[in-house]
Amino acid sequence: MQFQDNPVQSMNGTSQGLTYEQFVQQKANREMMQARQAQQALSATGLTNSAQQMVQVQQQLSQISREVQQAQNQVQMQADAQIRQLQQLNQQIQSAIQLVQQTQQGRPAGMQGQPGMLS
Repeated sequence: MQFQDNPVQSMNGTSQGLTYEQFVQQKANREMMQARQAQQALSATGLTNSAQQMVQVQQQLSQISREVQQAQNQVQMQADAQIRQLQQLNQQIQSAIQLVQQTQQGRPAGMQGQPGMLS
């Protein structure tokens, strides 16, 4: 399955179609690199250990928030797909009901409603 609804920019700036697993791995790698860069920047600022920990907690909470949003989006996509399937099934059922009604209307008047009688 190609993950092409959201093409990802590779490190050199070109767009490419990735499998979902490749997309997730690339995203995780990018986030780890950003976290390392943020840690290096924190060390360079000379913040106290306590301040660094607070920044790290904030970064972790932001990451968790992004993951929750991604999970919510995935669940919403799955729900939308199931709704479409149910709508299609309902349309098929409605078509079958109409076919049965049309078949019943085509019978002679005295035979309507009698089980086992075919027109």
